[in-house]
Amino acid sequence: MFSLVYSVLLRPLPYREPGRLAVVLGSTPQRTGTFALPPADFLDYRAQSRSFSAMAAAELWSPSLTGDGEAEELPGIRATAALFDVFGVPAALGRTFEPADERADAPKVVVIGAGLWKRRFG
Repeated sequence: MFSLVYSVLLRPLPYREPGRLAVVLGSTPQRTGTFALPPADFLDYRAQSRSFSAMAAAELWSPSLTGDGEAEELPGIRATAALFDVFGVPAALGRTFEPADERADAPKVVVIGAGLWKRRFG
């Protein structure tokens, strides 16, 4: 029983300095509960923040991978460039996102996991 409680509730998150991570959600008097910040609010908070050393935003995303092989829906997230830096997770190969990737006219960039890379791209 202790192993289950430890692994689900007590074990530290597998990120650099997990005690320094925070989730920021929004709320309004007109809307019950909490919700993810609208992108414009996130950009304002990030630009004006003096309390956080870095901020990143992410949302669930389910892209379809097509091309060689059968089409496949993938689980994923869309994220701002700082996501990997905030969690202290480097790329095993290649690169993660860069601030220039956030520009509206920037080419689309994706970071994929080792399993997908091996399975679909050898």
